[in-house]
Amino acid sequence: MNNIIQHTLTIADHTIGSPLALSSPDYATKAWRKYDDIAALQHPSIHIKQGRLANIDPDRRVGRIQLNDCEAHEQPYDFFIAATGLRRVWPVVPQSLTKAEYLAETADHIESVTTASHGTVVIGGGAVGIEMAAEAKLCHPHTKVTLVHSRDKILSSEPLPDETKDVALQALRDAGVEVLLSERVTGTTASIGPDGRPMQTLTLQDGKHLVASQVISAISQSVPNTSYLPKSALDSEGLVKIDSR
Repeated sequence: MNNIIQHTLTIADHTIGSPLALSSPDYATKAWRKYDDIAALQHPSIHIKQGRLANIDPDRRVGRIQLNDCEAHEQPYDFFIAATGLRRVWPVVPQSLTKAEYLAETADHIESVTTASHGTVVIGGGAVGIEMAAEAKLCHPHTKVTLVHSRDKILSSEPLPDETKDVALQALRDAGVEVLLSERVTGTTASIGPDGRPMQTLTLQDGKHLVASQVISAISQSVPNTSYLPKSALDSEGLVKIDSR
């Protein structure tokens, strides 16, 4: 059988469901599954390692793998499959590398939202932002949730018809989320509120202020996770060059 290296981790995280996992403890356990728990992968020809691929040498057909707490070693291959996609940050993807750490991460976030005496503000009305806001409100109805977006429509960067964006906006408002459109956060100031708990004051572009106990930024820029590939295989943005083959 041919040797194949697939650059991956020993966890399978359902990225699309990450916002719900950060609002529902029950769903968090389902969103993160170990490869050991996936029956289809329990085959003697499949070997999964948790670690980091430092680089590959296409001429020699070897990959240099840095395993956790171990020295790096070279793994020969016949075919190389790059499946790393884009590097995304929290809250789009978890920061933890084990399920136990992940569940602790989600539990801390859920507690910070449910105990947010001054409410929660989500910055960014893209796909992740609106889901974060909606799930927080639906899972914890007593929590005040405000979504701030700089454009005049949510999902502004998505190739969707305006009718779809309008329906999504109405669904957010029907769920109880306060939505502020055409507003940009220009700064935040941390302080202690009258109740003795930490709070943040957000300054908007028009000079208005919002007060919140929890602020969630959903406006991060994703970058290609391709540093292990030869530079000759990448374009100026770090994306893999694709040819006719």
